[in-house]
Order: sequence, then C-alpha cells, then structure tokens
Amino acid sequence: MYSPNGKYMAAALYDTYIDVYSVDKGYAKLCRCTGHSATVSGIDWSTDSSIIMSNSNDSELLFWNGRTGKQARERRALNRPRVPSSYLCFSLAQTEHTY
Repeated sequence: MYSPNGKYMAAALYDTYIDVYSVDKGYAKLCRCTGHSATVSGIDWSTDSSIIMSNSNDSELLFWNGRTGKQARERRALNRPRVPSSYLCFSLAQTEHTY
C-alpha cells in the first residue's frame, strides 16, 4: 500500500513482517517492520505518512514508524492525532470476525 504522500510503499505477502520501500529511490528497501505473531492481513498509513498501522490474522493491531520500521510502543508516540488514510486495517479486522 502506498503512503498518502506517494513516497513510500509498504508490503506484506503472507508473512509476519512488513517491508517498506522508498518510491523516490527506485523502490529501494527502506526498512522492515517485525513483530506480528501471525500473518499480516491489513496495512494502512496515517494521513501524514509517518505511521503504519497493521493487523494480523490473530487480531493483533500494531503501529510502526514508517521510516525506521520500529514498533511504536510508547503511548506518547501515538498521542498526536493521526487519522488512517483508508481505514483498511480496521475494516479487515472487523470483517474477519463476523460470523
């Protein structure tokens, strides 16, 4: 999924990690976000293209720094208001558990 500013692309293909690529640098790999314990099923960017939100098949929702790949674990890192660019992660998380 491309970031809203068009500078980055985040991708996960049946893996527990997300690779982030720099579009401006010919899709050179920028970083890897590791930490999910199940297959990543959804990726979304914040509207300012700084945070990646992802969910996995075990309903885990994680947040990442989109430039470094480090998981945003501290509450203060998530305090700034950020709006998902498409709500893709959240809609996938909801539909997977609807029976």
